[in-house]
Amino acid sequence: PGDVADVVPKPAARRVQHVIRSASRVAHDVHVLPAPWPAVGDFLFASCGTFDQARVYRTTNAENDVAWEAVLAQPNMGRTTLAIAPSRPSTIYALSASNEPEAAVYQGMLAVWRSDQSGEAGSWTAQVRNTSTTDVLGPFLLTNDATVFEEICNGTPQSRLTMGWYCNTIAVDPADPERVWVGGVDLFRSDDGGRTWGRASYWWSKNMEGAAFVHADQHAIVFHPQFNGTTNRIAYFGNDGGVFRTTDARAQVMVGRDAICEEVFPAIRFEPLNYDYGVTQFYHGTVLPDGRTFLGGTQDNGTIRGTFQDGPNHWTNVFGGDGGYVSVDVDPTVVYAESQGGFVGRSVDGGKTFTVFRDGIDTSNFLFVTPMAADPNRSLTVWLGGAQMWRSSNGGPWFRASALFGNAVGVASAIAIAPGNSDRVLAGTNRGSILRTNAATFSTGGTSWIASRPRAGFVSSLIFDPGDTNVVYATYAGFGGGAHVWMSTDGGATWSPRDGIDSGALPDIPVHALAVDPTNRDRLYLGTDLGVFVSLDRGEHWSVENTGFAAVVTEAVFIGPGALGPAVYAFTHGRGAWRAELTLNGPRRRGARH
Repeated sequence: PGDVADVVPKPAARRVQHVIRSASRVAHDVHVLPAPWPAVGDFLFASCGTFDQARVYRTTNAENDVAWEAVLAQPNMGRTTLAIAPSRPSTIYALSASNEPEAAVYQGMLAVWRSDQSGEAGSWTAQVRNTSTTDVLGPFLLTNDATVFEEICNGTPQSRLTMGWYCNTIAVDPADPERVWVGGVDLFRSDDGGRTWGRASYWWSKNMEGAAFVHADQHAIVFHPQFNGTTNRIAYFGNDGGVFRTTDARAQVMVGRDAICEEVFPAIRFEPLNYDYGVTQFYHGTVLPDGRTFLGGTQDNGTIRGTFQDGPNHWTNVFGGDGGYVSVDVDPTVVYAESQGGFVGRSVDGGKTFTVFRDGIDTSNFLFVTPMAADPNRSLTVWLGGAQMWRSSNGGPWFRASALFGNAVGVASAIAIAPGNSDRVLAGTNRGSILRTNAATFSTGGTSWIASRPRAGFVSSLIFDPGDTNVVYATYAGFGGGAHVWMSTDGGATWSPRDGIDSGALPDIPVHALAVDPTNRDRLYLGTDLGVFVSLDRGEHWSVENTGFAAVVTEAVFIGPGALGPAVYAFTHGRGAWRAELTLNGPRRRGARH
């Protein structure tokens, strides 16, 4: 989606917003050069393209319907972000990722470009490229430089982790057009117009001298409205860890080899502002039987654990990486968690500490967020899904529990185990198939599971009816292509759509999770891209949940123990985790935010 930076002059605001909306499917950065520079009107810039060839476009009279022209398009130019110098608007910078096919630079930095002629075509020059040899840091602005540490410092080649398609932002000091900030994995600053670069932050340690830690993966750099470079030097940084602030954006940064190879840290200081700020991006979550202890896998913040009494500001990280599924064993002291790509951890103290639990797995063919589920009937039995199914029994190593699915079927994206029957297991895939077996506890790497396919698309969840294991629901994440909720009454052999009818129909939006109320099995809760929907008749009609819950992406919704009995939980991708206590008539009240 398009980002808007700099203030749009009021006379042009309505029309510029229309342009931004029109470009929202492809634009990565949109900037306005405010009148009266040049005096003819508002100059509007938009960059389009990520893995395809990117281009920067300009219109010189944005308040009117005038033509756009491409002003910057270099070979292999990928995602490109833009920044106008507020103190000299004729100076504009662009930060481009690389689509060059060579592995070492693909999605690293291609170049930092600069124009001093209001972005005219032909006026852009490269200040630094990924081939530059005069600056140590410049070529790695969009690379996780922890992966090039050994190469830079000791001459030992390393595999580079390039991330320009994802964390890529640039900004100019409001009072100095030569002072430029870049956010990749870390933060960097140039004090000479982008030719040489210094390090401002380190992501890999929270104990760096001088509070130089800023969470990884930068997405936004914003200066205080009264920033003047002297009495006010405040700047804010948005990243995968929330919001950080410095009160001196002009302080020293580290340059050259010292920035990586020596234990010398910049003078610049940062502080996190992540208190009473509920924007955690959960992929999944669960609650322990006590109804007071919660775990969830989060985007780039690992698996975190919180308790009701500690409140929303005291969740702790218990398993690293990008958190994914979490699951509680029949024995609640045993908890499973994972990071990206099926890297599983196991806890034997209720989720307080984890050890790696991956013995027997000799492949990496899993989705980024890998489906995992503990057997609700048998202690120390857990399932993992990839290009085939994996099972661990009695706390032992992992074994293959199905034949390979094959490219046409896809990779596992959801798992369900029937309550009371450990032999009945279903697996959904990222290509729409739903596979099943009635001999799960005996299945091996040679066992072919039976497949059905209600529709194409991504199977986001599978859930058995708690009172009838012949009844099972499936949800699909994506737009178009058919219904998003399906029900089977024969254990997954055949399926019928349950998106509702007439005014009770669901909108065409991704659906991520479904929960069946065990106290009233006709009542279903649905996690969608627009919050939680509720059905009182098994999906024949749907309505928006009405306790005040936000219209936010809801990745996990389930019924679990609450403070007063059963409660419905919602783990969202951007607004934290929530609970609402249930009564016979539905949610009694909105639960406390976690």
